[in-house]
Amino acid sequence: MKYLLVLVAAADGALTETHFVMAEPYVQVSSKVVWLKAGKAAEILLENPPPRPLWDSYRGLLVQDRIDAFIVSAENRKKKLFVSDMDDTMIMGETLDELADKYGLKEEIAAITVRTMEGELDFQEAYKTRIGMLKCSRG
Repeated sequence: MKYLLVLVAAADGALTETHFVMAEPYVQVSSKVVWLKAGKAAEILLENPPPRPLWDSYRGLLVQDRIDAFIVSAENRKKKLFVSDMDDTMIMGETLDELADKYGLKEEIAAITVRTMEGELDFQEAYKTRIGMLKCSRG
């Protein structure tokens, strides 16, 4: 079975061939880079997925450049659906923070968002809190 390494840059990030060159110590690359969208998304054929510790190390290098990495099966692959985190990946900003601005709650909700992204707060609880604040403000 063959696999594809797929890299996707955040909305404000830039993907380059260097990100694939960085993969060489971690994965056995067997093709050239295929660009899905220049500077944003690309894939390359792999012989085998890397062992988990190597994969985690490689992904750790990509995080600093705001690049997401995936390994998927290359067999019977037709791209029909792309699923991605929207906030600060596909769009600039956090959706709940922007909604909160409409209700005069941006500072309070954005502060919760920041603390959650920094790992200080539980994601699910922070989400419920922010949604609750928005619901209450609608009257």
